[in-house]
Amino acid sequence: MRGVPIGYRGGRFGAVRFPFANVKDTVTNPRLSNARHRGYLLDAGRILAERDKRVHPKIVKQSAMKIFGDKKILEQHSDGDTTAVSEAISFCGRIFADLGAAVHVDGTPRYRSRSARTFLGSGKIEGVPSGAVSLSLRGTADPLPAPEVRLSMLPRERGGSRSSEFTLMAVSGLLDIVGDPARAPLSLPAGQLARAAGLAAFTAAAAQLFNPDGPAHAEISLLDVGIWLNWKSLVLARENGVAPSRLGPGAEWQVIACRDGWIGLVYRENDWVALKELVGDARLDVPLYDLRANRKAHSAEIAAIVGERFAAMSREEIMDFASKRRIPLGPVLTTTEVIEDEQSIVRGAFVTHDGIATPRLPVLWNGRPLETTP
Repeated sequence: MRGVPIGYRGGRFGAVRFPFANVKDTVTNPRLSNARHRGYLLDAGRILAERDKRVHPKIVKQSAMKIFGDKKILEQHSDGDTTAVSEAISFCGRIFADLGAAVHVDGTPRYRSRSARTFLGSGKIEGVPSGAVSLSLRGTADPLPAPEVRLSMLPRERGGSRSSEFTLMAVSGLLDIVGDPARAPLSLPAGQLARAAGLAAFTAAAAQLFNPDGPAHAEISLLDVGIWLNWKSLVLARENGVAPSRLGPGAEWQVIACRDGWIGLVYRENDWVALKELVGDARLDVPLYDLRANRKAHSAEIAAIVGERFAAMSREEIMDFASKRRIPLGPVLTTTEVIEDEQSIVRGAFVTHDGIATPRLPVLWNGRPLETTP
């Protein structure tokens, strides 16, 4: 089965197998490298229009909001589903709703917050639809005589072992690359594993709908999704014999406190001289730090020196200097600041539902946002 084009790897066009869907679907990838810019995904729709008219003429010609306009999707929620599985089902359904499908919700979904309920529940219809269902999304609910994507915490062969998003992120190694090794593991925020599983489910479901003669059943487990998200660690572990791990204060790039917040200390090799000017501390101006390998080995000491200077400066002062000298430092923004940021406004990155600002789906299809009005 072939999925919709969604990405790019390794500087060239190619195909990537997604191990988290137990469907033999190869997904053509036109562009994924450098796909995130300040937290937003690259415009995949524009890339589709540029490259894939020959491969997917039906997708390109149709209006974004009507791609699945003739489909009925049923979300089957059950008391046996975890919040993570329920949100993964809901996120997949939300994408279908924004692509024009009639998405029906059977059962009571579980959400981790009111804002999640508002975002994930938008544009849907309560109750089982009349007539045939094009595809069902389920966890532990009973199957229907229709194509389906089944989501679970663990692969079927792992049985019913108890798990949570937190433990699955730990098992997959994701928690080993964030935070400080001297502290307790940090959980990634906002149900990232559940949302990623929802995207995987959408890939498998779309492949089924575009190829009705193919397999009618796909399975997505959050554990497999976590392992796929952390694929670089698996490759490095295979090549080096040791999996990468969070370095805390020993990491080359740090988040440093300043007078009124935090700054991401990110800089390139050719930024070192400018960074030294910004800090203005003679302790950095020694031959030892001229080589990047030495700076990496002494990251904690450098971060401590920079931190002393940043503590007396505001984010605005630091970023003003960084912008003029083109040092890729970054301020840590509050949620309100992200929503009110000029770039967020220009890109239309957030929409308001029931008085709550939520991110719109981070994709443009032929230049149009995939957004349903509730």
